[in-house]
Amino acid sequence: MSSPYLRSLTYFRLRVPSRQIARYIFASPRSVPDIKLLDLSTSIISDGDVIKIIGHFMSLQHLILDNCGLFRGEHREGEWATFGKQCALAGVLRARARERKLKEWLQNIQRRQRQVAEAAYDSRPESASHRSRHRQGGRRGIANATISLRESTGVAASNGSELETDISADVLQKYANIQKIRIVPSSVGLRSICINLSPVVSTEALELASVEFERGWGEGLMQLTGLRTRLRQSLVNGVHMVRYAAHGSEGINVDSEEEGIGELVSIQNEDEDAFKAVVVDGGEGRCPVLCLAGSSHREGIEHARGCGHEVGREVWRDEL
Repeated sequence: MSSPYLRSLTYFRLRVPSRQIARYIFASPRSVPDIKLLDLSTSIISDGDVIKIIGHFMSLQHLILDNCGLFRGEHREGEWATFGKQCALAGVLRARARERKLKEWLQNIQRRQRQVAEAAYDSRPESASHRSRHRQGGRRGIANATISLRESTGVAASNGSELETDISADVLQKYANIQKIRIVPSSVGLRSICINLSPVVSTEALELASVEFERGWGEGLMQLTGLRTRLRQSLVNGVHMVRYAAHGSEGINVDSEEEGIGELVSIQNEDEDAFKAVVVDGGEGRCPVLCLAGSSHREGIEHARGCGHEVGREVWRDEL
């Protein structure tokens, strides 16, 4: 999925019946960054997999998951609202997972910065002279230790100098004093999600599912807006704030692995768009259409207008 050959892929269908393939789809940060339509029908997909897929592929517009074992049986009150809310907050899940990696990265930078500082201190002439006098001043008649803690520290510093090649001096200088980096989560660009349900589920339950899904989506957007408001205040308070760069823009290499600050762009106080409220009826927060008709037309259930089934038939010229 991360092959350079697939970088420009926009429509992808992968059907492996009764196999758990989702984790391999989003395992690499570089996988199909331009994907707009993804069809994983007949494979085994969990609710959690769906949220990770939506959060990972931020350019994704249509997701088809027919016969994937989702929401089997009769309708349970509130489950579609919960699912809709989780979908709306998929970008938050992605941001939080990346923040944990950034925390480790910052700790590594600070550790290496200390090693470099220790190496610089130990290399000073007066420091070397002090160590020489310290060694000569030992009490006679008493065996002195053959292992010096300061020399051991010097070895660690030397190792730190070797490790420094992994992180440039500019990066060390810029981020050594930063204790925390927060990511302003992106909103989800999904336009439709297709999930067919068991024939035992009544048409009334299907209609209710769509209503609940949209309600949950709205609740998720409210939570996302509240989070952005709090993050804006954190920026005012001095917390380093970043956002994901759009693929192929701003001169950022967003195809690289998630190492350090790569594919992330710093946010300034005047960046109003990064913190704006997300509303259900707006372009950014528009609720995806939920199509429960399945690939094969179910009597009494029409396909939702603009769903992934319609788009897929235009792309692949078949009825799958």
